[in-house]
Order: sequence, then C-alpha cells, then structure tokens
Amino acid sequence: MENLNSAISSLKCNQVPSNIINFAAEIDGNTTEFVVVKFNNQDLLIITQFLKISTLYKVEIDNPNPDNNISEIVYSVSHLSGSENPIALAAVRFIAEKLNFKKTTHLFFDLRNYEKSVVTDIVDIILNKTNDV
Repeated sequence: MENLNSAISSLKCNQVPSNIINFAAEIDGNTTEFVVVKFNNQDLLIITQFLKISTLYKVEIDNPNPDNNISEIVYSVSHLSGSENPIALAAVRFIAEKLNFKKTTHLFFDLRNYEKSVVTDIVDIILNKTNDV
C-alpha cells in the first residue's frame, strides 16, 4: 500500500498536462481504451480492456554509468498495485522500450490477453495516434 500511496502522490503535479489523448481501438476482438497524458516531468498512460483501471506500474529510466559507452536505455519497471502478473510486467517493459519512454511513466495496464501480437498492436496503435497529434 505504501507503493500505491507514493505513486499517487507522485502523480499529483502542479503542472497542467501539455497533451491529453483519449481513444479506443478494437484489438483481438476486445475494445481497448487508451488515455495518454503528457506532463513536463512525467507521463501517465492508461490501457484497459475492462472499462476500469486496476493494475498500476511505474516505469523509470535507469541511468547507466556515464563512463560506459552504453547508448541503450535501461528501464526499471515496478508493480505498484493490482494483480501481479509476470507476463504483464514483461509487456510493460516491451511497451516502454518500443515507445522509447523518455521520462518516468505511470501505466495502468489491464488486458484480457497479453500475447505478443496484442501488445505489438497496442504499441502500433499508440504510435499512430500520438504521431497524428
């Protein structure tokens, strides 16, 4: 519960979102709802097929040692609340890598099916919708 309270506290920002995108898409026979909220210091992403939010993850960028010539971003993914599911956790990491998260992102993520084709469709849809804006 402490992690959830900390996450909720960190979501409270004194900033107005710079961009909010809300849309839905049909994926694998399921209506999937998306909300993307961009702030200067963090982002919030909601992806659900249940018309509600329940499982919360936090994705942070781990800064590798600057002395190493590592250009690849390493993400730290934490489960904060809701049902623990290692496959969903791996899907969150996949989404972070494919969408190239640049700042801390809180992600509410609830799907009926976490198959790679579903998660890949989610990435493609988000890229298409956010590039249109």
